[in-house]
Amino acid sequence: MPSTTPSTLNFHIKVLRGSPTISKGTYAAELTTECLILRSIKSKQIVAEIRPPTQVQVKTSNTLTLKLESGLVTLQPLKLNGYPDLIATAVEKVLNGTATSLQPSDYEIPRLLMFATAVPISLAAIGGLIGGMVGGAATGLNLYIARRHSWPILARIGSMFALTLATFALYFVAVSAMGSAQTQPQIVQAPAPTTPTTPSVVQPELPQPPKPAAIEALTSTGTFQFQAPGSDITAAIVRDDRASTLIGCQDGTLQTLALLEPTPMWKVVAKLPSVPNTIRKLTADYYLISCPSEKFLLTPTYKLLRLSWKWECIPSTSFLCVADDTDIKLGAVNFGTVERAADTSNNGLDNLAIPTLPMDFLESKAGPAMSIDTPPQLSLSDITASGLNPIGFGFRDGTIAIKASGEWTLEKSRSASVTCIGAGNGFGFEDGTVDTGLIDEKLRYRPCGESPIERLISWQVWTLAINQKGECWSFISQDPAAPQQKLPVSEFGIIRDIIPLDYAIAIVSQNQVTFLSSPTLTSRLK
Repeated sequence: MPSTTPSTLNFHIKVLRGSPTISKGTYAAELTTECLILRSIKSKQIVAEIRPPTQVQVKTSNTLTLKLESGLVTLQPLKLNGYPDLIATAVEKVLNGTATSLQPSDYEIPRLLMFATAVPISLAAIGGLIGGMVGGAATGLNLYIARRHSWPILARIGSMFALTLATFALYFVAVSAMGSAQTQPQIVQAPAPTTPTTPSVVQPELPQPPKPAAIEALTSTGTFQFQAPGSDITAAIVRDDRASTLIGCQDGTLQTLALLEPTPMWKVVAKLPSVPNTIRKLTADYYLISCPSEKFLLTPTYKLLRLSWKWECIPSTSFLCVADDTDIKLGAVNFGTVERAADTSNNGLDNLAIPTLPMDFLESKAGPAMSIDTPPQLSLSDITASGLNPIGFGFRDGTIAIKASGEWTLEKSRSASVTCIGAGNGFGFEDGTVDTGLIDEKLRYRPCGESPIERLISWQVWTLAINQKGECWSFISQDPAAPQQKLPVSEFGIIRDIIPLDYAIAIVSQNQVTFLSSPTLTSRLK
C-alpha cells in the first residue's frame, strides 16, 4: 500500500523584524501546503496565519523578508537537527503558491550524522571546563558540516571524523604541556626594594539598580499587594508583555500597572466617554472594552476606535466571532483595516475624535455566515455567552449551540441562562451552577453559590469560578468533590478576575490587586 506524504512541517521560527501584528521573538511554526502558522510557544495559541500569495521581498540562505499588509516581517527558520536554508526555501514556495514536498525527512539531518556531530562534546565529561569549551567548539563546527546537504553523507562523516580526531589530539597535547609546566622547578626571586608610593584612590562601588519591589516580596513571602488606583476596578486582563496588567475602572479610565518597575505605579492610558463594565482580550495587542451602551477597541498605542456591531464574542487571540440579530461571522482580524482607522484617531485620553471601526475589518476564514437553527422564540440577539474549542454559544433559556465536526447541535442544559463559557469547555449559569461536563459527559454540575457565574479560569488542575458577588470557587476538574472558597472575599476583596502572569498569579479585586507566587497559590488551593 502506498504511503501518504505528510503535508505538515513543524519547526521553530525567529521573527527578526516584527510588525504591529507579529512581534519579535521565537514562535512554534507549522508549514502546510496552504499556509504558514505561527503559534506562541507557551500558550500554543495561534499568533498569525500567513497565506499565499505573499510576496517574499528578500531571501538569503536561511532568512525571508515578507511583505504583509501590516508591514515587512523578517523570519529565520530554526531547527537544530535540520536544514534551515531548505526550510526557508519551502516556506518561500508555499507562500508563492508553488507546490513542494513537506516530507520531514527531507529537511532533517540523518541521525547518524547528528550522533557524529555530538561526539566531541564528550570531552566535557573527562576534561571539565577546558574539555567542554574545546568539545563545544568542535561540535559547532561539526554541525556546520552536517548541514552541508549538498555534500555526500560519506564526505560529511569523513570530515567530522577527522575534525573530532584532531580535537581530541589537540586537547591531550594541551593537557600534557600544562602538566609538564607544573612539574618544572620554580625559581623564587627576592622582591625588589620598594619605594614609598602615593596611596591609590579607591574607586567607590557604583550603586546597584534596585530590584522591583514586587519581585522582592514574591521571593521572600510569596505575596505582594497593591491598592486600586482610586476608583473601583471593574475588569482586568494581562498585557501582551506578560508582565503587566490592564484594568478598567468605575470612573471610565483604563490603567496599566507594570510590576517590574522598582516601584509599581498605576498609569492612566485612556479615558472612555462612558463607564466600562468588561474588558476582554481580542489579540496579543488589541483589547475590546464593552460599556453599558457602547463598545470600543484600544490599540497598542492607546488609541480608541468605536465599534459598530451589536454583539460580539472574543474566543481566541486570532479569530473573532461577531453576531447580530440574523448572522454570525467567524474570521481573522484584518489588522491593516484597524491600523488605517487608528491613523485618524486621537490618543485615548482625547475623546474629541473617535472613528468608528466597521464590520468589514473581519476577514472571513469560514466562507459565508454560519447558519444556526436557533431555539424556538429565540434569535441570535438572545446569545448571552460564547467560547471557542469547539465553537459554542449560550442562550437566555439555557440552550447551548455547539459546533462539532462542522455541524451545529443544540443542547438544553438547564433552565437558567448561560452567563459564560470558559475553561475546559465549562459553562457558567445565572443560578451559580458550573457545568464542566456538557461536551465530554464525564463530569457533573457544580454549585458555586447562588449568584450568576461571570468568569471561568483554568489553572493547572484547578477550575476557578468567579460569580457576580466577587466570590471565587475552586475545584479540581476531575475530582467529584464539591467546590470550595479557598480565596475568601474577607481576605482578597470582591474578586473581579484571576490572571496568570509569567512570574505570579494576579488576583484582581474591586479595591486591590494581590500577586501570589505559583507555589503560594497551589498551597492555598490544596
